[in-house]
Amino acid sequence: MVTNMKIIRRDFVEDDNCFFCKRTLKTKIAYIIELEDGKEIQCGPCCAKKHFDKIVVANTPDFTRAVVEYVSKKSKSKDGNSIDNNNSTKELEYLLLRCKYLDDFDNFNKLKIQPLVDVYNKNHFEINDRDKKNINIIMDKLKDTKLGYKNLMACYQAKKILNMWIKLKYDDIESLNVAKKFYNSLKEYCHLTDNQVIGLNRWIVNMENIPKINGKWFFRYNNVTTS
Repeated sequence: MVTNMKIIRRDFVEDDNCFFCKRTLKTKIAYIIELEDGKEIQCGPCCAKKHFDKIVVANTPDFTRAVVEYVSKKSKSKDGNSIDNNNSTKELEYLLLRCKYLDDFDNFNKLKIQPLVDVYNKNHFEINDRDKKNINIIMDKLKDTKLGYKNLMACYQAKKILNMWIKLKYDDIESLNVAKKFYNSLKEYCHLTDNQVIGLNRWIVNMENIPKINGKWFFRYNNVTTS
């Protein structure tokens, strides 16, 4: 087992190589590891299991669920990555989405509410049973809104994929403007419509190694609350 390293999340990545074995990752998904100095590195699933305790790896917060679960169900495979099969970290994921990873969505959508910020400021990586229960109450209340767990996970997925697009096409003005337009809309409304997802994927399908956006987890506007 490695020392002075902490495996902190499963996430989308732009670099294709594993830090440990240097092999090319098969997907744009990897385990993110924080070094003692705060720097982040990445590795594939095999190296994660090799260098870290398997229980720790199994309970790593996963911010790729919107893609992984959709692909898994579509292929009818049982890879254990479905949100319904592994819920042990969902409260921590929800906390981090609202207080850190969707920080740029906050001005329009009021993601940062004081009860969540207070928990986040105590510990970014772990939450106790009491805080977990309180977060779960908030999640249940907002389940069918734009601030629900699944919708925020879909927003994060789209944000990361759009950022890949923007960085890849930084010198292609037309493509860059399309990506930025969709990204600004996503930030403002915390949502993408079916037509927006279809339009985005028509562009993305022509770009190498950028995953398409799964629109299945986006909230369909009904009775939206924002508390």
